[in-house]
Amino acid sequence: MLILATGFFSLAQVESKTYQNNTDLIRYINEQTSLLSSAILFVVEGVNKDYDSIAHVQQDLLKLIQQLTVDMPEVITLKLSVVNLNNQVEHIKSVHAIYRNSALFFPTASRQLHQRLKINNQANELIMQLHTLERNLLLFHLSPDSFDRPVLEQDIQLIKNNSVIVSLNTETRLHLDLWLKHVQIIINHRLKLDRLLTNLLKSPIAEQSHIILALYDADYQYKLARAETMRKGFYISAFLLIISVILVLKFPNY
Repeated sequence: MLILATGFFSLAQVESKTYQNNTDLIRYINEQTSLLSSAILFVVEGVNKDYDSIAHVQQDLLKLIQQLTVDMPEVITLKLSVVNLNNQVEHIKSVHAIYRNSALFFPTASRQLHQRLKINNQANELIMQLHTLERNLLLFHLSPDSFDRPVLEQDIQLIKNNSVIVSLNTETRLHLDLWLKHVQIIINHRLKLDRLLTNLLKSPIAEQSHIILALYDADYQYKLARAETMRKGFYISAFLLIISVILVLKFPNY
């Protein structure tokens, strides 16, 4: 009876610290994921000028998933999603770096190109076409979703078809070709960035985190219910043990 009571007592204990650590870890991962998405958006939109804030969050997030020791299928899936998210962020950083370089170079290249074209009296129409493309490119930069890309492609084609280009000197034509290449980079990479950011915001990590938390909670509730049953068994066995001791002391011969 003593052994039985001891067994019930040990089974009535629930390790709440492990449950708390696991749930806190999943919540931290979910929070860091949101911080990472915000950090990359701030850089893309120009709020932050460097990638340091992104790198810090990436490092913290990767350290957190290394602490996940539970080998549940859902946890393994979450780890893979975090790794995939980190790879997506690296891709976005790469695309954005190219886009930003062209966007920063574009105003300088435009100014130099206009200065060269002003020398040519026959380039007035070409200069107007450049102004139109610059204005439309700015509108596209500010709101890619609301501006039709074909308009920009048409502006580019009008410039390329302008007959005055053949009369330009070699250096000016090279400047114009370089300027148009940067225009194309800005268009292509801005659209690519938007697609990558859309995929980033569709990350399943938040949903997967909620599923794991629900599983942890269900398991903990089951252990609490089992512990309560074991506790009742302990009380009953302890009561029977006391009765047994009393009977033995009262009727030793029996």
